[in-house]
Amino acid sequence: MYWLGTEPFLYIADPEFLKEMSTGVMGKSWGKPAVFKNDREPMFGNGLVMVEGEEWVRHRHIITPAFSPANLKVSLSPSLSLYIYMYAYIFLRFFSIIYNLVKKVGILI
Repeated sequence: MYWLGTEPFLYIADPEFLKEMSTGVMGKSWGKPAVFKNDREPMFGNGLVMVEGEEWVRHRHIITPAFSPANLKVSLSPSLSLYIYMYAYIFLRFFSIIYNLVKKVGILI
């Protein structure tokens, strides 16, 4: 449990417990805490992050097709390749700098 301002929050990491609690009537009555709404409404407006109930369901149905496995595979493949290339470049550049420093100091193994 932790506090955000004057609001207590309960952090639950057990997926089975969350699944059990979120099914049925209990899960539908949770909603978002007031402190969350007040703090983040200027940033997120009335989008998926902020809305609840039927409005949330409507937003969710609109964006769900964008996250299908086929769409994610197509959109992540170029990004993933780019990230791997960037990290490889950074990794090689970093060790090149270290190698040159060690060589300059004369402690080359």
